[in-house]
Amino acid sequence: MGNDSLTYLEELRTRLLRILVVFTGVLMVALCFSRLLLQHVIGFSDITHGFAVNLVVFSWFEGAYVVFSLACYVAWLLTLPMILYEMASFVLPALMQEERSVLWLLFGGAVVLFYLGVGVGLIWVLPVLMVYAGWFLPPGISWVLSLSSYLHMMWLSMLLSGLAMQLPLVFGSLTWLGWVDYARLAHMRSSVLLLILVVAMVLTPPDMFAQVLLAVPMYGLFEVSVLLSWCVGQLRSPSMCVEVNVD
Repeated sequence: MGNDSLTYLEELRTRLLRILVVFTGVLMVALCFSRLLLQHVIGFSDITHGFAVNLVVFSWFEGAYVVFSLACYVAWLLTLPMILYEMASFVLPALMQEERSVLWLLFGGAVVLFYLGVGVGLIWVLPVLMVYAGWFLPPGISWVLSLSSYLHMMWLSMLLSGLAMQLPLVFGSLTWLGWVDYARLAHMRSSVLLLILVVAMVLTPPDMFAQVLLAVPMYGLFEVSVLLSWCVGQLRSPSMCVEVNVD
Protein backbone atom coordinates (compact mmCIF):
# COMPACT_ATOMS: atom_id res chain seq x y z
CA MET A 1 0.00 0.00 0.00
CA GLY A 2 2.84 2.34 0.83
CA ASN A 3 4.57 1.59 -2.47
CA ASP A 4 1.36 2.37 -4.36
CA SER A 5 1.08 5.72 -2.58
CA LEU A 6 4.68 6.57 -3.42
CA THR A 7 4.07 5.62 -7.05
CA TYR A 8 1.03 7.89 -7.27
CA LEU A 9 2.90 10.75 -5.61
CA GLU A 10 5.81 10.27 -7.98
CA GLU A 11 3.51 10.34 -10.99
CA LEU A 12 1.72 13.42 -9.63
CA ARG A 13 5.03 15.21 -9.12
CA THR A 14 6.15 14.31 -12.64
CA ARG A 15 2.96 15.66 -14.18
CA LEU A 16 3.08 18.86 -12.10
CA LEU A 17 6.70 19.44 -13.12
CA ARG A 18 5.76 18.86 -16.75
CA ILE A 19 2.97 21.42 -16.48
CA LEU A 20 5.31 23.90 -14.79
CA VAL A 21 8.00 23.50 -17.46
CA VAL A 22 5.56 23.93 -20.34
CA PHE A 23 3.86 26.90 -18.67
CA THR A 24 7.21 28.58 -18.01
CA GLY A 25 8.31 28.04 -21.60
CA VAL A 26 5.11 29.52 -23.00
CA LEU A 27 5.40 32.39 -20.52
CA MET A 28 8.91 33.20 -21.73
CA VAL A 29 7.75 33.21 -25.35
CA ALA A 30 4.81 35.46 -24.44
CA LEU A 31 7.19 37.86 -22.68
CA CYS A 32 9.34 38.01 -25.82
CA PHE A 33 6.28 39.09 -27.83
CA SER A 34 4.83 41.23 -25.04
CA ARG A 35 4.99 44.48 -27.01
CA LEU A 36 3.05 42.97 -29.91
CA LEU A 37 0.50 41.41 -27.54
CA LEU A 38 0.07 44.70 -25.71
CA GLN A 39 -0.56 46.52 -28.98
CA HIS A 40 -3.37 44.07 -29.78
CA VAL A 41 -4.83 44.53 -26.31
CA ILE A 42 -4.81 48.30 -26.64
CA GLY A 43 -6.35 47.96 -30.09
CA PHE A 44 -9.49 46.48 -28.56
CA SER A 45 -10.19 49.84 -26.95
CA ASP A 46 -11.15 51.07 -30.43
CA ILE A 47 -14.29 48.94 -30.37
CA THR A 48 -16.02 51.43 -28.06
CA HIS A 49 -18.56 53.69 -29.74
CA GLY A 50 -19.60 57.27 -29.14
CA PHE A 51 -16.79 58.31 -26.77
CA ALA A 52 -13.02 58.29 -26.55
CA VAL A 53 -11.02 56.06 -24.23
CA ASN A 54 -7.55 57.17 -23.17
CA LEU A 55 -5.45 54.36 -21.71
CA VAL A 56 -2.82 55.68 -19.32
CA VAL A 57 -0.25 54.40 -16.82
CA PHE A 58 -0.42 55.87 -13.30
CA SER A 59 2.66 54.41 -11.60
CA TRP A 60 6.31 53.70 -12.30
CA PHE A 61 6.00 49.93 -12.48
CA GLU A 62 2.47 49.60 -13.83
CA GLY A 63 3.83 48.97 -17.32
CA ALA A 64 5.93 46.04 -16.09
CA TYR A 65 2.97 44.70 -14.11
CA VAL A 66 0.73 44.87 -17.18
CA VAL A 67 3.28 43.15 -19.43
CA PHE A 68 3.91 40.32 -16.98
CA SER A 69 0.18 39.89 -16.23
CA LEU A 70 -0.63 39.77 -19.93
CA ALA A 71 2.08 37.15 -20.52
CA CYS A 72 0.71 35.04 -17.64
CA TYR A 73 -2.84 35.26 -19.01
CA VAL A 74 -1.70 34.21 -22.49
CA ALA A 75 0.43 31.36 -21.10
CA TRP A 76 -2.47 30.10 -18.99
CA LEU A 77 -4.88 30.17 -21.93
CA LEU A 78 -2.46 28.33 -24.21
CA THR A 79 -1.48 25.66 -21.68
CA LEU A 80 -5.00 25.01 -20.36
CA PRO A 81 -5.62 21.96 -22.63
CA MET A 82 -2.32 20.45 -21.55
CA ILE A 83 -3.12 21.06 -17.86
CA LEU A 84 -6.53 19.40 -18.19
CA TYR A 85 -4.98 16.53 -20.14
CA GLU A 86 -2.43 15.85 -17.42
CA MET A 87 -5.12 15.95 -14.74
CA ALA A 88 -7.38 13.60 -16.70
CA SER A 89 -4.52 11.21 -17.43
CA PHE A 90 -3.63 11.05 -13.73
CA VAL A 91 -7.09 9.81 -12.67
CA LEU A 92 -7.61 7.65 -15.77
CA PRO A 93 -6.19 4.36 -14.36
CA ALA A 94 -8.71 4.40 -11.51
CA LEU A 95 -11.71 4.49 -13.88
CA MET A 96 -13.57 1.83 -15.81
CA GLN A 97 -13.69 1.84 -19.60
CA GLU A 98 -17.08 3.55 -19.80
CA GLU A 99 -16.00 6.15 -17.26
CA ARG A 100 -12.84 6.82 -19.26
CA SER A 101 -14.87 7.54 -22.39
CA VAL A 102 -17.07 9.95 -20.43
CA LEU A 103 -13.99 11.62 -18.95
CA TRP A 104 -12.43 12.27 -22.35
CA LEU A 105 -15.78 13.55 -23.62
CA LEU A 106 -15.96 15.94 -20.68
CA PHE A 107 -12.36 16.99 -21.30
CA GLY A 108 -13.00 17.85 -24.94
CA GLY A 109 -16.30 19.56 -24.21
CA ALA A 110 -14.86 21.64 -21.38
CA VAL A 111 -11.98 22.89 -23.53
CA VAL A 112 -14.18 23.75 -26.52
CA LEU A 113 -16.83 25.48 -24.41
CA PHE A 114 -14.23 27.42 -22.44
CA TYR A 115 -12.51 28.81 -25.52
CA LEU A 116 -15.91 29.57 -27.04
CA GLY A 117 -16.78 31.51 -23.90
CA VAL A 118 -13.44 33.33 -24.00
CA GLY A 119 -14.19 34.45 -27.55
CA VAL A 120 -17.69 35.60 -26.58
CA GLY A 121 -16.29 37.53 -23.62
CA LEU A 122 -13.69 39.27 -25.77
CA ILE A 123 -15.82 40.01 -28.83
CA TRP A 124 -19.22 40.67 -27.25
CA VAL A 125 -19.16 41.03 -23.44
CA LEU A 126 -16.22 43.44 -23.18
CA PRO A 127 -17.53 45.91 -25.82
CA VAL A 128 -20.98 45.82 -24.24
CA LEU A 129 -19.52 46.56 -20.81
CA MET A 130 -17.47 49.48 -22.13
CA VAL A 131 -20.35 50.96 -24.09
CA TYR A 132 -22.63 50.52 -21.09
CA ALA A 133 -20.13 52.25 -18.80
CA GLY A 134 -19.83 55.12 -21.29
CA TRP A 135 -23.55 55.84 -21.09
CA PHE A 136 -23.04 57.36 -17.63
CA LEU A 137 -20.54 59.94 -18.95
CA PRO A 138 -21.89 63.34 -20.03
CA PRO A 139 -21.20 64.39 -23.65
CA GLY A 140 -17.74 65.80 -24.24
CA ILE A 141 -16.16 64.06 -21.25
CA SER A 142 -13.02 62.08 -22.03
CA TRP A 143 -12.76 58.69 -20.36
CA VAL A 144 -9.31 58.07 -18.86
CA LEU A 145 -8.75 54.45 -17.90
CA SER A 146 -5.75 52.79 -16.32
CA LEU A 147 -4.07 50.26 -18.60
CA SER A 148 -3.98 47.71 -15.80
CA SER A 149 -7.70 48.22 -15.10
CA TYR A 150 -8.50 47.75 -18.77
CA LEU A 151 -6.47 44.53 -18.93
CA HIS A 152 -8.10 43.30 -15.72
CA MET A 153 -11.58 43.97 -17.12
CA MET A 154 -10.69 42.20 -20.36
CA TRP A 155 -9.39 39.16 -18.49
CA LEU A 156 -12.44 38.99 -16.21
CA SER A 157 -14.80 39.22 -19.19
CA MET A 158 -13.00 36.35 -20.93
CA LEU A 159 -12.59 34.17 -17.83
CA LEU A 160 -16.13 34.55 -16.49
CA SER A 161 -17.63 33.99 -19.94
CA GLY A 162 -15.53 30.85 -20.35
CA LEU A 163 -16.64 29.54 -16.96
CA ALA A 164 -20.29 30.41 -17.66
CA MET A 165 -20.12 28.32 -20.84
CA GLN A 166 -19.45 25.26 -18.66
CA LEU A 167 -23.03 25.35 -17.35
CA PRO A 168 -24.47 22.93 -19.97
CA LEU A 169 -21.59 20.55 -19.37
CA VAL A 170 -22.16 20.65 -15.61
CA PHE A 171 -25.86 19.85 -15.92
CA GLY A 172 -25.15 17.17 -18.51
CA SER A 173 -22.66 15.53 -16.15
CA LEU A 174 -25.10 15.71 -13.23
CA THR A 175 -27.76 14.08 -15.42
CA TRP A 176 -25.34 11.31 -16.42
CA LEU A 177 -24.60 10.67 -12.74
CA GLY A 178 -28.32 10.52 -12.01
CA TRP A 179 -28.34 13.47 -9.62
CA VAL A 180 -30.72 15.55 -11.77
CA ASP A 181 -32.99 14.79 -14.71
CA TYR A 182 -34.79 16.63 -17.50
CA ALA A 183 -38.14 16.71 -15.71
CA ARG A 184 -36.64 18.27 -12.61
CA LEU A 185 -34.75 20.92 -14.58
CA ALA A 186 -37.81 21.73 -16.69
CA HIS A 187 -39.87 22.11 -13.51
CA MET A 188 -37.26 24.57 -12.16
CA ARG A 189 -37.54 26.97 -15.13
CA SER A 190 -39.55 29.65 -13.34
CA SER A 191 -37.36 29.52 -10.22
CA VAL A 192 -34.16 29.66 -12.25
CA LEU A 193 -35.47 32.60 -14.28
CA LEU A 194 -36.30 34.48 -11.08
CA LEU A 195 -32.87 33.69 -9.62
CA ILE A 196 -31.13 34.86 -12.80
CA LEU A 197 -33.09 38.13 -12.78
CA VAL A 198 -32.16 38.72 -9.14
CA VAL A 199 -28.47 38.02 -9.82
CA ALA A 200 -28.52 40.28 -12.86
CA MET A 201 -30.22 43.01 -10.84
CA VAL A 202 -27.55 42.80 -8.14
CA LEU A 203 -24.69 42.83 -10.66
CA THR A 204 -26.03 45.68 -12.80
CA PRO A 205 -27.78 48.28 -10.61
CA PRO A 206 -29.83 50.30 -11.36
CA ASP A 207 -30.27 49.99 -15.16
CA MET A 208 -33.00 47.57 -16.28
CA PHE A 209 -31.59 47.36 -19.81
CA ALA A 210 -28.26 46.07 -18.52
CA GLN A 211 -30.11 43.63 -16.28
CA VAL A 212 -31.97 42.15 -19.24
CA LEU A 213 -28.78 42.15 -21.32
CA LEU A 214 -27.09 39.99 -18.70
CA ALA A 215 -30.08 37.80 -17.84
CA VAL A 216 -30.97 36.72 -21.39
CA PRO A 217 -27.66 34.94 -22.19
CA MET A 218 -27.61 33.32 -18.74
CA TYR A 219 -31.12 31.95 -19.19
CA GLY A 220 -30.21 30.84 -22.72
CA LEU A 221 -27.38 28.76 -21.24
CA PHE A 222 -29.84 27.20 -18.82
CA GLU A 223 -32.18 26.23 -21.68
CA VAL A 224 -29.24 24.66 -23.50
CA SER A 225 -28.46 22.78 -20.29
CA VAL A 226 -32.06 21.51 -20.12
CA LEU A 227 -31.87 20.32 -23.73
CA LEU A 228 -28.55 18.59 -23.09
CA SER A 229 -30.00 16.97 -19.97
CA TRP A 230 -32.83 15.54 -22.06
CA CYS A 231 -30.35 14.17 -24.64
CA VAL A 232 -28.22 12.56 -21.92
CA GLY A 233 -31.33 11.08 -20.33
CA GLN A 234 -32.33 9.52 -23.66
CA LEU A 235 -28.88 7.99 -24.02
CA ARG A 236 -28.96 6.53 -20.52
CA SER A 237 -32.51 5.20 -20.59
CA PRO A 238 -31.81 2.00 -22.60
CA SER A 239 -28.96 0.93 -20.31
CA MET A 240 -31.08 1.73 -17.27
CA CYS A 241 -33.90 -0.43 -18.64
CA VAL A 242 -31.50 -3.32 -19.19
CA GLU A 243 -30.25 -3.07 -15.62
CA VAL A 244 -33.84 -3.17 -14.32
CA ASN A 245 -34.69 -6.26 -16.40
CA VAL A 246 -31.57 -8.12 -15.24
CA ASP A 247 -32.35 -7.45 -11.61
